[in-house]
Amino acid sequence: CYVGLDLSKNIDLTAVSFVFPLGDGRYAVSAHGFIPENTATKHEHTDRVPYKDWAQQGWCTLTEGDVTDDEFIKSYIYEKEFDEQWKIDEICFDPCGARQFANDMTAKGYTCVEIRQGFMTLSEPTKKFRELVLMNKIVHDGSPLLTWCLSNANEVTDVNANIRLSKKNKDDSQRIDLAAATINAMVRALLTEHKTSVYKERGVLAL
Repeated sequence: CYVGLDLSKNIDLTAVSFVFPLGDGRYAVSAHGFIPENTATKHEHTDRVPYKDWAQQGWCTLTEGDVTDDEFIKSYIYEKEFDEQWKIDEICFDPCGARQFANDMTAKGYTCVEIRQGFMTLSEPTKKFRELVLMNKIVHDGSPLLTWCLSNANEVTDVNANIRLSKKNKDDSQRIDLAAATINAMVRALLTEHKTSVYKERGVLAL
């Protein structure tokens, strides 16, 4: 599988998404959110979603304190890989605020790939994901948090009809973090059939 990250601000929702190419044109997605326990009630009011209930149901994790320590996210990735026996091919990260995270994961033996957040990188996987959804070729676990993030995502278009996902405005509490993490993973998952042996080497890559 390919792991997509959207670490954003550690005082808000952060996200990890696992994307699995199934080999028959379908992709499976399992995404998880993290939010600080001490601010969960506040975010339930501002975001108007039941984070505490979703945490009890296993769709997100309420982390100790006022911020989400990256160690919670690293541990979650380790545990999913071990418990589910998933083979993580690459960890795909937005370079904004995640370089140290990527360096730490590289030191643990993972291949980490920088996903630039411009139209040229994100347009094709975003369009492909939209197409896969419309064709019922996305297999997911029913996460209401992922569904909510996808429902909040707007398409922003440049002059060349390239697209990427965005919130309506930067201060909007209608969050898209799990959707963004999924697209980051899709950037690399879509290249599965075209990968060469160089990508099997461990290290930090840039796209």
